[in-house]
Amino acid sequence: KARPKRRKNRLDKIEMAEDNIDFTDANRPRVNPKESRCSKFRYSEPPLCYTQNTPKEELVLEHVIEYAKQFSLIYDDRELLLYPKNECGVVKFICTTLRPTKMAFLELYDHLHCAKFVANFLDYEELTVPNRFPSVIPSPTNILQWQAGDCFDFAMALTSLLIGAGYDAYFVYGKAPRYVT
Repeated sequence: KARPKRRKNRLDKIEMAEDNIDFTDANRPRVNPKESRCSKFRYSEPPLCYTQNTPKEELVLEHVIEYAKQFSLIYDDRELLLYPKNECGVVKFICTTLRPTKMAFLELYDHLHCAKFVANFLDYEELTVPNRFPSVIPSPTNILQWQAGDCFDFAMALTSLLIGAGYDAYFVYGKAPRYVT
């Protein structure tokens, strides 16, 4: 006797980008809001720095990719976030994504007011998969324009504002065990 064909369930029919959906709860796939914003992002004429790398950036990116390969050989259990895609889908070295943002408000030139502004102005969105890096890191300008983001976006926006205000600020990330969070 021939076996009846297995019916495909609804999840089999969903075709979305791997990082754009979380199947931890098989009944309710969650779409990443940042990924959705980035996929809908369109400028009539985006700045060139959004859509391409300069020759110097390409050279630095080659070195960074080689460094990441060497790092993974030595520390195979550790991940680096060095060259994610931006909102236009272009692979960028994280340092070239981070640019100084100047604000017209004098209050934002103080680090405490700047941090309070970011905390109150942006809506926090959890990472879709909490133990993985985001696949997209948008520019600080778009993060502020969209007024929403995850922990990486908050860090990018704050660092950009602090650099624009003249502070020697850096973007640093790490992972903590579950019991710490």
